[in-house]
Order: sequence, then C-alpha cells, then structure tokens
Amino acid sequence: MKQEDRVRQTKQAFRMALLHFLQEKPINKVTIADLTGFTGHNRSTFYLYYHDIYELKDDLEHTVFEEIHARMVRHPLEEMKESIVPLIYDMFDYADQNREVFHTLSNNKSYRELTDGVYALLRDFCYSSWDQVFPGADKEKYDLYFHFISSGMTSAVFYWITDGKESIDEVARATAEMVYAGNRVLFDD
Repeated sequence: MKQEDRVRQTKQAFRMALLHFLQEKPINKVTIADLTGFTGHNRSTFYLYYHDIYELKDDLEHTVFEEIHARMVRHPLEEMKESIVPLIYDMFDYADQNREVFHTLSNNKSYRELTDGVYALLRDFCYSSWDQVFPGADKEKYDLYFHFISSGMTSAVFYWITDGKESIDEVARATAEMVYAGNRVLFDD
C-alpha cells in the first residue's frame, strides 16, 4: 500500500471516529483517547496529522464540502436545464454513502458549522447557476427560493436517511417534482 493511501485511510479512520463520538457527546467532551481507542492508532499518529480535535473537525468539514462540491459540479448547466433529477439523485446517493455524517448532523444540534457550511456551498452553487438555468427569473426572489429549496432538500435527506423506505431513484424524482413546482416563485405572474 502506498504511503498516501495509508495517510488517507488513517485520516478517514479519525474522521469516522469523531463522527461516532459526536453522536454520543458534544465535541468538547470527545478526547484524543476516545479517538485513538476507536481507531486503534496511537496518540502520536493523531498528532502527526492534527493539532487537536478541532482541527480534525475542520478536516471533516472540508472533506464533506469537497465531496459535495465535486458531485454538484459534475452536472453541467445544460444537463440541469433538461432535468435536475441526476443532480438530486447524486445528492441522495452521497447521503446514502455517508449515512453516519447525516445521522450526526441530524442528531447533534450543536454541530451547526457543518450544516451552515453545506448551506453556503449550495447557495453559491445555486445562485451562480440560476441566471443561466432560469433566464427571466425574478432575482429578488432568489433568497426566498433558495431557503425553500435548501430547507426542503435538507429535511428530505434527513427524513430519508432515518425513516425513508423509497429507493434513491424514487426519492430523487419526487424531490425534483417538488423543486420544479417551486420554480414558479422565480417568475412574475
């Protein structure tokens, strides 16, 4: 195994350990001993990569932001003009593959930084796309529409992760239909 693969796996193990403990207690109660005991790595390995638990938290957030952003940008605007189902499918697929992240977010109200960061990432992506996807839209309604869409999507993801029985395809299509219905707010009557 290459050195960079080992580093990536070790960091991923620490991120997963942090997620595990954040489901049980606030971050200021998570210890290095908790993380090293969970991962099987020693303290010196932790300190090789992180100054403290908060730097690990920042690394976790950065990793989630990068992964979500990578999934969003692989859907060209021309595709989204035709259908947003593939983009929404990709977001639900990411949630499915990262259930522990979403369980932690939905169960840990003190962990707002990650949720707020995801909202900011989505907002930037949406605002930069809407001018081209929705020509003629009422730009003054972007904020209202964004909050409607992002709150609905977030709630739908959290619901689906915890209680949903639908397949990713079913939930993506249903969510896209709701988004399309909301598009009307962007246009003058």
